[in-house]
Amino acid sequence: MLFHSLAYLLLAGVGEVFAKYNKAEMNNIAMYWGQNSAGSKANKADLQVPLGEYCKMGTDVDIFIIAFVLNPSAPDHPLLNFANQGGKCKIGTDRMSPVECPDIGNDITTCQNTYNKTILLSTGGSSGKVSFASAEAAIANAQAMWDMFGTPSKDTKSGAPRPFGGAAVDGFDIDVETKVHHLEDWAQKLRNITTQQNALLTAAPQCPFAEDPMKNITDKVAFDAVFVQFYNNGNCMYGGNGHGAAVDEWEKWAKEKNSKFFLGLPASNTATPLENQGYLLPDAMATAVSGAKTKEHFGGVMLWDASQSFNNGNYHVKVKEALNKTASG
Repeated sequence: MLFHSLAYLLLAGVGEVFAKYNKAEMNNIAMYWGQNSAGSKANKADLQVPLGEYCKMGTDVDIFIIAFVLNPSAPDHPLLNFANQGGKCKIGTDRMSPVECPDIGNDITTCQNTYNKTILLSTGGSSGKVSFASAEAAIANAQAMWDMFGTPSKDTKSGAPRPFGGAAVDGFDIDVETKVHHLEDWAQKLRNITTQQNALLTAAPQCPFAEDPMKNITDKVAFDAVFVQFYNNGNCMYGGNGHGAAVDEWEKWAKEKNSKFFLGLPASNTATPLENQGYLLPDAMATAVSGAKTKEHFGGVMLWDASQSFNNGNYHVKVKEALNKTASG
């Protein structure tokens, strides 16, 4: 996925029905937030609005995925990047919270409690620097990630900082786009923790099944869902001669793993580095969704990203319409 560095930190609806992720349904929408993708392309640093505003406006969106933890094992504390929204974080007053992002923390809680959203935190991105020196380091880091961003047990003695304060995400997403040593150890530890805590673990693999850099972990670690990137990937994008085979492979994977796969799409033609790298106009998108929905383990559509969709005529609304139409036949 794209990463836009506008700001980064080194860490030591009344009357409306709002959506929430439902694994039993095929009409879920997952949307990434945090990178101001549209603003970067349009040279508008403040185009991306706070997470809470998108949750309020996005009645059709079930999952918001906060992007990104660029490097979970950076010296002292993870490296986070939320583009223009990261500038609202501040240096903390003590070692327990070296960086504090109270606005994002408040938005997470509001999104969950007021707007019924599922909130995930994603690690990696196209510019992510995920690396672990050993299996032990990877396992320890996974525990630290939970202690910082999940709901730690009351007797935790980790002393981990809490950048989002008392807010806790509903799970973690892994979007690693290069080979990483000990990634399997890290992901498996996160899986163990999220299972115990009734939280989600997802991944955002590339659509070429056999070539995906995360194939080792998607083969060995149980994920609740995968947000497959059917863009920036040549023949497996919709319209390519390998698209149907790629969908079939991810359906086979999801069936074997008792998981769900999402059709990952750019939310506008400026959401990818080059044009015509997977963006679908509404009619083509509806056809692609209709085809994917014939698969038993299809879970919905993932969109990159919020800034693109909300500034492209609310593209997600058209996606939801397509999902609901095909859901009812």
